[in-house]
Amino acid sequence: FKAEVDRILFTTFTGNLAAVIRENLRKICPVDVLKRIEVVNLDAWVTQFLKKNGYEHTIVYEDDTRDCWTNALNVAPKGHDLPEAFYRDEWEQVIQTLGISSGDEYMKASRLGRGRKLNRVERKAIWPMFEEYRAQLNEKGYKEAIDAIRDARVILQSKGSVLPYKAVIVDEGQDMGAEAFKLIRQMIPADGSMNDIFIVGDGHQRIYRHKVVLGQCGINIKGRSHKLKINYRTTDETRKWAVKLLEGRKIDDLDAGMDDQKGYKALLHGNPPQVVNLPSLAEETDFIVKHLKQLESEGVPINSVCLVCRTHGLLAQYEAALQSA
Repeated sequence: FKAEVDRILFTTFTGNLAAVIRENLRKICPVDVLKRIEVVNLDAWVTQFLKKNGYEHTIVYEDDTRDCWTNALNVAPKGHDLPEAFYRDEWEQVIQTLGISSGDEYMKASRLGRGRKLNRVERKAIWPMFEEYRAQLNEKGYKEAIDAIRDARVILQSKGSVLPYKAVIVDEGQDMGAEAFKLIRQMIPADGSMNDIFIVGDGHQRIYRHKVVLGQCGINIKGRSHKLKINYRTTDETRKWAVKLLEGRKIDDLDAGMDDQKGYKALLHGNPPQVVNLPSLAEETDFIVKHLKQLESEGVPINSVCLVCRTHGLLAQYEAALQSA
């Protein structure tokens, strides 16, 4: 069965962003064009695809697997001085990223960039813990999202070209892992066609820990990539302040190279960000109230001001203080 190839898949990492993209497309696309564009975040696409293919596992995330992880840690070797966070990172960044399914594969796996070296004896000692964790997942019929993505790719490989997509567009590509891009490549099997995959990403904006070399996922961008250097979102003063937060950090370009901020600029200008440090919540609230009143006197609508806090608890404190003022 060969599907009629006339659709475009527009995908991204999170469901919220997919919803925003879908709404924006409604504003600019004619109805007949919009019918040919499927907008969905990748995890949702994978869930739908696997369900259609009789997948019997439940796709779970870290919060759902806590009990399995706790039980598995009981078989972790004693005396190796490895914190729990090390095991979680090793699972996510080495075992799952490389698709390791056996102790022999783990013995040979590259752990480049992990910091803490492990010799063969240490790897052999800690492998049973990961084996137990997978056994715990299997017993409950669970599959982590990365396993589900991998399984979807395997099913696609066995079925051949059955998807109706002419091209795939990926937004916020820096937040997707290698398995995600391998699946996307399988959605549009490479046949020499140009422009069948279009990816937008920026390592400087990475939220999650995924670092990918697209060439290793079957996606060749050498000589076909382009850097956008004009920032339309913020003033240049805000851009410069934000960039300083990443000074000294190495940022990848999504294809094994390194990126930098040379030549980047914003066309808008405004006041530079102001940083004020105060010793107490009361003094901070007093400062904010005065600032809001100053803005109001300058004709700025108060409902156009956004107060952002690190936690919900802090936000509630400021909200209560401002209401009382």
